[in-house]
Amino acid sequence: MADADGRGSRGQLDARAQGTSTADVVLSEERLLTGTTRQVTSRVRFGRRVVVEERTVAVTVRREEFYIEHIDTTDAAPEAAHQASTPAVATGPAGTGKPPHEVIIVLREERPVVTTTVVPVARVTVHIDSITEATQIATTLAREKIEVTSIGRPSR
Repeated sequence: MADADGRGSRGQLDARAQGTSTADVVLSEERLLTGTTRQVTSRVRFGRRVVVEERTVAVTVRREEFYIEHIDTTDAAPEAAHQASTPAVATGPAGTGKPPHEVIIVLREERPVVTTTVVPVARVTVHIDSITEATQIATTLAREKIEVTSIGRPSR
């Protein structure tokens, strides 16, 4: 007995039920379709950090020192002794006309001064390259074949 779609109770095609003497069967097969998807493989963090290093530098500094030179006037010529005994023109406090009893000398020294400045030394550029390569993929594909078997009487 055939169903409304022309197939028997076992799902077999009943050509006579359709009123034709031929029967068509559509064969299917699997086709291999390839494509790609993008997936995250890793993350890279790009940044800067400060590396501190100790540096020792020699800096030349100067300072003033005083010394007293004592000149003995007894061995000098009489004319030089006279000049040595004559005091230099110097005045005491605020125009008193008296010679000063003390002399104030200001001494100076240099001290090293350390400053730092930031200057650009390099520019770093990050490039992302896309590498293309062929990858072999193997898979199993299925396809349909026609099998003819005789049911009941042998065919002639």
